[in-house]
Amino acid sequence: MIYTPMWMNLLIFIYEDISITLLARQMNASYTNVFNIVKDLESKTILTITKNGRDNKIILTPKGRRIVLCLNELNTLMTSEE
Repeated sequence: MIYTPMWMNLLIFIYEDISITLLARQMNASYTNVFNIVKDLESKTILTITKNGRDNKIILTPKGRRIVLCLNELNTLMTSEE
């Protein structure tokens, strides 16, 4: 088994605009933990947070989308039988 940092898992789960609450639920992680990672990724311009009522929506930036594509390709390479 290969160790995957939490931020990588978080980015892979973001396939569309998603709330932090739903993302935390899908990752089986605490809201606070996910929120802190999201804030760190926002400071690196990988994603943005928009307020929608009580929900904070996460939106990938173009840089974030490129990173997710690379992570998906890396995952495919690591799990292939070649």
